[in-house]
Amino acid sequence: MKNGGKMLIGFFVVVFALLLSWVIVPLGTGMIGNTTTIVRVKETIRVGDQLTERNVEEVEVSGYNLPANAIKNKNEVIGKYSTAKLESGDYVLQSKLVNDMITSGNYMSALDGGKQIVSVTIKDFANGISGKLMPGDVVMILNNAEAVGNRSTVYPELQYVKVLAVTTQTGVDMGGEKLSDDTELPATVTLLVNKAQAQLLTGLEKNGNIIFALMYRGDEDTANQFLQKQEEVFKAGGI
Repeated sequence: MKNGGKMLIGFFVVVFALLLSWVIVPLGTGMIGNTTTIVRVKETIRVGDQLTERNVEEVEVSGYNLPANAIKNKNEVIGKYSTAKLESGDYVLQSKLVNDMITSGNYMSALDGGKQIVSVTIKDFANGISGKLMPGDVVMILNNAEAVGNRSTVYPELQYVKVLAVTTQTGVDMGGEKLSDDTELPATVTLLVNKAQAQLLTGLEKNGNIIFALMYRGDEDTANQFLQKQEEVFKAGGI
């Protein structure tokens, strides 16, 4: 009986060894050996950053255990925005990208500790460029409650400000659609600002009469150039 048991155990050991040598190992090696192209992060990408040729690359990696939504073509990610912080070496996943942080409703995720988001009221239809303001616009903000010599007051802190959303009284974000008789009018404008701008705007919301002047509408790179000019005003003036 003992010898029979030993023989049975030996038989199974031999069978397992054959399976390991001829099936399991080759199968695993084949899976690991297959490679595919994926898009990988070259340098840290923060929440809200745009993916560019500079911060992503295509590389060959093993196809084994690859996330199902890993993007394999760099052209599919260039120009999109990240909704999560991505570190160098991370795979770019479809679930972490949006076409536009603003219109996708993800602009609240773009805060990095250095900026704030505030909303101000459009007190008169004309003050909001007659309903034509759009997310992504760069605007100058004036105050005609302190008009001197028939001139509205302008502020160096509010020369170039980014519009994040234009919202109706019922809380619906507008996307620059054409107004009709049935369209709700814009009631508030949501802006991306720093601390000094937020303080000034909240004061104007209470005691001023805010008017928006469109400075730029177009591609993201050019818009950022205007916003950089605003940052330089703060650096130069110590505001």
